[in-house]
Amino acid sequence: MHADAQAMIATIEQIFAALGDNDRVRLDELLCEDFHAFENGVQVTGRELLDLMSRLHAQGRRYQWAVNSPQAESLSSTLGS
Repeated sequence: MHADAQAMIATIEQIFAALGDNDRVRLDELLCEDFHAFENGVQVTGRELLDLMSRLHAQGRRYQWAVNSPQAESLSSTLGS
């Protein structure tokens, strides 16, 4: 796997860890302002996702995500050239 793909996977794993640890400071360091994800088919911002996880943490619930069978694709910046 290409080094860039490995770096992206490592970042995703860090995001998952920050969410699992309810670490708002770390998540803010990792996510850009317009980040969004899909959780159970619903589009959420990074803030909304962390707020959801914080509520679940307060209820004593914990989640752990993992990157399984990653596939990384990219488009060339020279499209249309």
